[in-house]
Amino acid sequence: MVTPVRPAPATTPSGLTPGQRPEFAMACAEAVSGFGEVVDLVLVADEVTARSGPDPRVATLNRLVALRAVVAWERFVREVGALSGSGPSIEDDAGRLACLGPDGGDDGAARRVLAAASGGRLPQALSIRFPAPETNASLTFATVTGASGDLAAAVDWWVRTRHGVAHRGLGRNVAWPVRTVAHDSDGRSVDPTTARFALTMFLQLVDQSIRVIAQEAGMVREEDLWLPARWLRGEGSRTPDRQDHGAGPRLWAGETIEYTVTRTDLA
Repeated sequence: MVTPVRPAPATTPSGLTPGQRPEFAMACAEAVSGFGEVVDLVLVADEVTARSGPDPRVATLNRLVALRAVVAWERFVREVGALSGSGPSIEDDAGRLACLGPDGGDDGAARRVLAAASGGRLPQALSIRFPAPETNASLTFATVTGASGDLAAAVDWWVRTRHGVAHRGLGRNVAWPVRTVAHDSDGRSVDPTTARFALTMFLQLVDQSIRVIAQEAGMVREEDLWLPARWLRGEGSRTPDRQDHGAGPRLWAGETIEYTVTRTDLA
């Protein structure tokens, strides 16, 4: 299914300028590199499973898939915040720098960073293909907006859980907003479905943010900054996008998270 990014009017000037395109392009290239590592991990995990069947080493790879997807998002938020002058500040909780949701009376730092860089259009303009209830091995999605509490809860859950994932455990009080196989009964595993939930969600967050920020700042050749479209189609090739869609290895089984963005959509 292909869905459009939701329109949302700018409310303030963008925190970035056309002249900052080279620096923003570097942040986008770092995001491509970071997610490229995640893609490699997914493909290796699939190759091990196909060759050997169930293998305990795959659990380690799944944890790394989720962890590195969160890290790519966190790095993007930090770099955009530095470029737009919107964060992080010394008052920010280091563990919440990539969070969207509120903590008491304070919004997550990522919400502030995205809003400043996009003239107030983000995160409201986001239109995220979010894991649908009762999803199992084959991923299905429902579209949620950037104002969704479920989206903020899921992003913040992953950001806060990153330390636990790195140490082989997930918190037992899991604020995961959909009924899925999101964690096993002993709270110590990230299974393949959960790992791909993290990948698909953070891919979309970064790519849609790039698109809106670049357009709002009036940057030229903005399409050159986007994440590779093949990843949004669920194709795992790291070579340049090709016209023969579906020819590369699959990153997940199930629906695509590909979407369309036009100037009318984002006006």
